[in-house]
Formats: sequence, structure tokens, C-alpha cells
Amino acid sequence: MKFIHRAVSLLLVAACAVGVMGGCSPGGESDKLVINEIMTKNASFLTDSEGETPDWIELYNEGRTDISLKNWYLSDSERDPAKYAFPDLTVKAGGYRLVFCDGKDWYDAEHDELHASFSLASRGESLYLVNRGGKTTRVDIGESLKDISLGRTGDGSYLWFAKPSPGRKNEGVCAGRPEDVIEKLENELMITECCCANNFTLPSADGNCYGFVTVKNVSAKAVRLSDYTLSDDAGKTEKWRFQKGVMLFPGESRRVLCSGRNTIEENGDMHTSFQLDAKDQAVVLGLAGVVMQTVPLESCFEGVYAVVNQKDAQRREG
Repeated sequence: MKFIHRAVSLLLVAACAVGVMGGCSPGGESDKLVINEIMTKNASFLTDSEGETPDWIELYNEGRTDISLKNWYLSDSERDPAKYAFPDLTVKAGGYRLVFCDGKDWYDAEHDELHASFSLASRGESLYLVNRGGKTTRVDIGESLKDISLGRTGDGSYLWFAKPSPGRKNEGVCAGRPEDVIEKLENELMITECCCANNFTLPSADGNCYGFVTVKNVSAKAVRLSDYTLSDDAGKTEKWRFQKGVMLFPGESRRVLCSGRNTIEENGDMHTSFQLDAKDQAVVLGLAGVVMQTVPLESCFEGVYAVVNQKDAQRREG
């Protein structure tokens, strides 16, 4: 098997000797499959079916017909372009396909998950997508920061995005360098209320009373909650991430129960992975690994501690 793999790699290298971006494309719709988004430092943004957070690559079919991945390859090595061979799957027209890069080299059919045979380096490297005709597309990745992605834009160039978007169009706050993305982050969400020791108010669907945090959309546009994290530890902003698929519209608020159960009830109640009690010193709201708001809890005991204005909370200076 190793001999066959090596032979395929040598053939692909020879086929693309004209240049990394050049070569021997069969043309047609196969040119429409592109590397659309890359995350090389997935701290908490996306989990696989086993609950792990491997780095990932997203492919996008920008053509009008389906594309078979049979005889396509993905690699982080120019010398070994056949490092990972895709199984015989299809990327629908206008569709996306995610590849987890954890070195496992298998296809989880039950969850329809692809796992590549290599991992990504957060310090930066190059990726190679090779089509069945031998044409290679290379994407160079610089050093990354936690939970941000390198995404393809409408003109084919790549920028860093503060809010990764697997399965949908890359958009929102972006810049040419990760550091610049962080500087451009805006406070769209705000913690407006905290309760550490809730012994008598607002019971959950299970009948218990938990400490809670209320967040509000203070922007003029809808906010995707899963872009944000909550924590009771300023040194670990990614302790809990809001569940996917929940939007908060301008002026709307959402209560989150700090029960340690890490689940979402049928009635929509969200439960964090940590418990909030009188021993905690602060609640932290994070975005892209950055502390956007810190609410001190020195005066929080039985009852509610309300943040009525920005003076009551330490917020990131924009």
C-alpha cells in the first residue's frame, strides 16, 4: 500500500511539474471545487462526532454540477500531494464538504465525517488540493490565532475571518492579518444580568433553580450566538460556547442557565458546562478567543447582580 501511495505521489508531482498552480487539468466543472475555509487552531469553535476539536478544511463546489471526489487528493506536502485520498463521495453543486485534519485517515460514515491523514500547523504552512487530472491548487496559510479562520473571498483571495462559517458563505469582519481581525471586533453582545446563587427565582424546565447569565444583542443586526463563548475563568474564555443555530435579533435578550449540564432543553433553555456560584469572581464573554466583556461578581450573592451600563462591566476597548 505504501508503494502504491508513493507511486501515485510521484505521478502527481510529475504531472504538475509545470508549476504548483499549473498543469494538467481536465477542465470543466472540476475547476470549480475550491478550498473555501481553513481553521488551524480550533480551540472550541467546532467539534467532531467524538467531541474533539480538530483543525479543519472546507471545500466548496462553486459550479452548477455535482463533483465526485474520487481520485482527488489533499495534502500539506508539495512532495507528497497524494497524502490524503478522498473516498468516493460527492460534493453537490453549490455545496460544502468539511474535512477534519486530525491524522486519523478515515471516513465516519455514520456521521458523514471526513478525517484526513495529516494535521495542520497553527504556525503556518501550505495546502494542496489535487484534482483527478493532476492539477494542483495551493493555498498558503500564515500563523493563526484561536478560533478564527482563513477564508476565500468573492475574488478568489484569502482573508482572515473573525467569525468562521463552515457550511455557508464567508462574510463579516475580516482582514489580511489575524491581529488586524481582532482589532476590528465589535461589541455586538453584552451581558446585562448575572445571578450566582439562584435559590428561589426562574426555575429551569427540570424544576431546579440555577445561577444564570442574560445576554443582549446591542447591535443593529442579528447575531449568531454560536460565535460567542461564556466562562467563569478569565484565563479560559472558550470554556463554553453557545449552541449552534440560535440567532439573537437586535434588542433581544437570552438567558443562559449555568448548571454544568452542557445541554439545551426541548423548551430552548441553554445550560452551560460550568456552574456559577458565589465563589466565582467574574463572568467572561468571549469572541474569537478575545475577552469582549468581564463582569465582576464581588457583590453577587443570593439574588441578581444587574449590569445596567458599561461602567458596571470591564469591556474590551474597541
